[in-house]
Amino acid sequence: MEGDDGRVNPYASPLAEDVAAGPDVPLDIAHLERIRRTHLSREATIESLGLVCYLVGVLGIGLLALAVAFLDLLITTGVIELLLVLVYLAFLAVTVWVGIGLRGLSSSARIPGIVLSVIWLLASAPMFNPITLLISMSGLWCLLGKKASYIFTPEYKHVIAATPHVRYKTSAVSWILLAILIIGVLFAMMIPGVR
Repeated sequence: MEGDDGRVNPYASPLAEDVAAGPDVPLDIAHLERIRRTHLSREATIESLGLVCYLVGVLGIGLLALAVAFLDLLITTGVIELLLVLVYLAFLAVTVWVGIGLRGLSSSARIPGIVLSVIWLLASAPMFNPITLLISMSGLWCLLGKKASYIFTPEYKHVIAATPHVRYKTSAVSWILLAILIIGVLFAMMIPGVR
């Protein structure tokens, strides 16, 4: 979009020209498709991260519930252990909420997703768990930066609504890697509890 002096603003929104034209001017679908295809890979990565968060949180809550039910954890533990279980449960609940938010590209889940990625990064450092390290680094990569911040805007939601036919094709290898990552994260989460 050009400013008053005729120069192009490199920081202008990709839709700025269409929005500046007014609400009665139809948006150019080809232009919106270009915007969507430019951001589609990052969008799919964010949604995949959301799926990992959701599944890790749900499976972690399930494993915690089984541990409480079958190991009589609440009867045989002290106050400190009970507080740790409650903190762990709250962390898993937040993980589920972040997963749901990232799957829906909700802007309210972006900052908690970054914080969660940092926590996973710090948690994986002492044990050097490569799977958790990979997920946390991937989370930071896909949630930080200009592309990520644009994906979480209402403007990009408009682009998605106008281009529902533009889809990201996920390969079978990606699904297998996702399953391995989820199993690895769950295994890493269970190791401190087993010790």
